[in-house]
Amino acid sequence: MATTNINVTTTAQDLQSVTDVGNITTNNIELDNSAIVLENGSLLQSGTVDNGAGGGIARVCSIGYQDEWENGIQYFLDNNSAQIVRANSINNTIPGVNHDITMGYVPGSVFHDMNNHNKYICTDNTDGAAVWVLFYENAQPQTNTGLFAQTGNSPTHTGTSFGTLIDGGVGSLTVPANGFKVGDSFRVEMAGLLSAQNNNTITIRLKSNAVILADSPALTLPQISGQVFMLSVNFTIRAIGAAGVASIVTIAQLHILKTASGTQEGFAWNVVNNTTFNTTITNLLDIQAKFSSSSANNSIYSDIFILNKIY
Repeated sequence: MATTNINVTTTAQDLQSVTDVGNITTNNIELDNSAIVLENGSLLQSGTVDNGAGGGIARVCSIGYQDEWENGIQYFLDNNSAQIVRANSINNTIPGVNHDITMGYVPGSVFHDMNNHNKYICTDNTDGAAVWVLFYENAQPQTNTGLFAQTGNSPTHTGTSFGTLIDGGVGSLTVPANGFKVGDSFRVEMAGLLSAQNNNTITIRLKSNAVILADSPALTLPQISGQVFMLSVNFTIRAIGAAGVASIVTIAQLHILKTASGTQEGFAWNVVNNTTFNTTITNLLDIQAKFSSSSANNSIYSDIFILNKIY
């Protein structure tokens, strides 16, 4: 009769004792709300931000910074592992109104749509109403590069309050926070049609968000009707930093043709803003105009607006 020997032990086995015998398994190893801890304190675990796939998988360094891979998107989180600093998408996701505070996005979060090579920055993370703006990140094209081209006529402006002379187009008018460098230089070429009551004035304003970069003087106009105007603007970043440190210089020229004589009339102005300009926040360019009266003879709109980075 054959005899079978059975070894019985009452000693609890741990992972070390199991791998001492054999460290290969064909079974899945399941972790329940825990992590694999490396000798340097780093973790391999489920991601702390769950955007629809349980948090995916994450690597967390010893002081809490995290990169997480979930459902085709890679997230980089701050050292509280709560706020998304950057997201890289390979699943054709484009951020929208619901990529908001509830998903871990904050103002300044960057979203890179790697399929289409577009980058977006969050300027507002309000729940259900997030705002994302297309932009060139840091490594903006450096010289002689088109940043924006208007593809339709701007609104026609007739009033005594400032109204925009820019309509929608392709490219971007936005520079993200800390995206400027000293020496960055830009050129605007704008053209359209202008009508004016004799001796009424027009004021041209260049703005970034709520900050006035360069107002023209009140420019006295001759009697004109549907005449072509040309506006050329150059501006250069002299210093970067918060308001009171940053500095930008702007030089602009406005040219029109007199209806009666066909002769050209021009105006020019230059302004240095070193008090309210701020490169540590997102900057969005706008060009506006207003008249001195609401005469029915006063109107202006642009049909060409091109922004280039020239240095």
